[in-house]
Amino acid sequence: MNILGVIHFDGAKLFAGQTSKIIYKGDLCNDCPENIYMHYGYGYNWDNLQELKLVKGPNGYEGDITFIKSDDLNFCFRSSNRKMG
Repeated sequence: MNILGVIHFDGAKLFAGQTSKIIYKGDLCNDCPENIYMHYGYGYNWDNLQELKLVKGPNGYEGDITFIKSDDLNFCFRSSNRKMG
């Protein structure tokens, strides 16, 4: 699954219990950070809020995510070079 050409999940369909590699190639990569983090949760209220550390790989910043719910997945990214605030 490819989203806007900058976020890629392995697999055509994502479902609860599945582990998928995520690759991020968005604007945050321009700063060459050591890590990029994916902040994510499920459903309207971002339930089961978690953060996944993505590390620089050959195709972008990569990490493995295991989906725990079949609800909508909401996510955003932050760089180790930029502080949230």
